[in-house]
Amino acid sequence: MDWTNAEWTDASVSLYREGVATYLSKQIVKDLSESVYYSYNSDGDPWFQCYKENEKQIKKRFLQDYIEGWTAEKEKEWFRLSGGDYFGYNRLGYFLGTSYMEYAVHTFGEREALTFWSENNLKSSVMEWLQK
Repeated sequence: MDWTNAEWTDASVSLYREGVATYLSKQIVKDLSESVYYSYNSDGDPWFQCYKENEKQIKKRFLQDYIEGWTAEKEKEWFRLSGGDYFGYNRLGYFLGTSYMEYAVHTFGEREALTFWSENNLKSSVMEWLQK
């Protein structure tokens, strides 16, 4: 892959990068409360619970934002501390990214999932997964 031509600001790339980072954190430091991998403290349980209870709606809204065209405002909503207007919690894209990575590992195997972006159509794969 020619990394100079990578679409670093594409929604699928943000989702994948954050998913890989959290997936690897969970492999390196095991057996923490699930929310700690995202909040880095014990205060993230309500945030994680919001994601679990609304996962389908969250995926649907992310897909809608992606289809309508990714912007800096949407990046903020899904991946930045200053987001959180849609569901009352910021950075829900991190949960989506981790969920996508878990799907990719289950579907393709860990090695393939961790190198998926360099050899496959990441955008197409993420779009397909978001519709499941």
